[in-house]
Amino acid sequence: MPISIVSIKRVIVALVSILALLGFVALVINVLYQTLYAETPYFGSMQVFWVNSLAGLVGGVVATGFGQAPPPQVMAGNLVERNASGVGGLVAPPELQPAPPTNAAQPAPGLGAKAPQIIGLLYATVYIVLGFASIAVVIIAEQKGDAPDLAKGLATVSGGLIVAIIGAFFAGN
Repeated sequence: MPISIVSIKRVIVALVSILALLGFVALVINVLYQTLYAETPYFGSMQVFWVNSLAGLVGGVVATGFGQAPPPQVMAGNLVERNASGVGGLVAPPELQPAPPTNAAQPAPGLGAKAPQIIGLLYATVYIVLGFASIAVVIIAEQKGDAPDLAKGLATVSGGLIVAIIGAFFAGN
């Protein structure tokens, strides 16, 4: 089967999404660690740029994914399944995307069909956990003295996107 342009674009989007999440995780852990343990936290201008960019990008992917209408085979699923499928539909490679059912006599989808849901749930969970962690670290750092501006900005962006994510999660998509 020949590779289509749409398939190549989906693979690139999936790859960029996964790399963005991995970069976000590494940078946020560094920011949180320095905020809590470094005597004088130092963040270079490129680190500031990438933390802010990836916080918005990854959070935007989660909020957008939660706002997507689920595929037909997940329409009757619970809130978590439907929303995880939305995020997974954006970030999972197309080879993992289940084909829509062609008739009612098809067997129930196996784990392979759940791969986008699992990837989407992992993607969203990582962002939300790190978002709440950044908010908590800023609160702790402010009580001890002064949190660095980068940590405050990260907590603000994460907090704002978490509000949008929660709204999209409970929206009737």
